[in-house]
Amino acid sequence: MRAEKRQCSAGKLAEDDYQQQCTELRQQRAALRSLRPFLAALYPIPKQAQKPHDDVTICRCEQVMPGKFVRPRAGCIGMNQLKAFTRCGMGPCQGRMCGHNAAVILAETQQRHVSETVYARARFPLKPVTLAQLALSGDDSET
Repeated sequence: MRAEKRQCSAGKLAEDDYQQQCTELRQQRAALRSLRPFLAALYPIPKQAQKPHDDVTICRCEQVMPGKFVRPRAGCIGMNQLKAFTRCGMGPCQGRMCGHNAAVILAETQQRHVSETVYARARFPLKPVTLAQLALSGDDSET
């Protein structure tokens, strides 16, 4: 709700226009998401891919293996703490490739359901911007 207030109070859009755009976008998102359960059922992640051996690298960006890093940290509260201890999910992919596997391994080690591990929070910026890129952007409207 706060973001909605900021958008309208910035004078960029009238309240009615803003609400109409939000409604349209939410409907589009709901339509696109409606296919997700079907795809998940049609193409499930194989069990052997979710439970790799201890010497398999699950995080290619940070070279994290279950046997060396994830299983010894079984006392972690959740994925954010595991991420801090092992750097799993802190590389260029930001956990897109390894996050689910790490969550499954952590949950299995703790004998919990994967939904209880709470997926790691994204940290911004997801794609760093250099000072040179900012300098060349040419947007002087804020100064």
